[in-house]
Amino acid sequence: MHHESETAESAETLLLVEDDVIIRSMFAGYLQREGYCVISARNGEDAIDAVAAYAAPIHLVVTDVIMPKMGGRALFDTLRRWYPRLRVLFISGYDSGALATAAVLDDRTDFLSKPFGPSLLAERVRRLLGAELEGV
Repeated sequence: MHHESETAESAETLLLVEDDVIIRSMFAGYLQREGYCVISARNGEDAIDAVAAYAAPIHLVVTDVIMPKMGGRALFDTLRRWYPRLRVLFISGYDSGALATAAVLDDRTDFLSKPFGPSLLAERVRRLLGAELEGV
């Protein structure tokens, strides 16, 4: 018998979308060391391709809001059609209250303004995923 739920819980899959390659690789490396499976993409279009090619479910998206080609909000709207319960952490260097308010729509979304360290990122990711485990 195959116990897939055990492995799924121990290695949640995150989609990390960030156009700055240095920030992206730093965060991806940190999150992998925290035990997550991380798929990285440099913009929304690449992220959609990556999700389409990935066979297993994705638990959480960490995405920059402002990116070339397709921004985080448009990416979120597209992915939510595929995964209605998907959780999203929006990140942005534009610390505007309006942007944060527009991004945080419900208990499955959160907003983090740059700059921040990887440990704060991991804490927010864990909090968003924890809500899923509690069945919120």
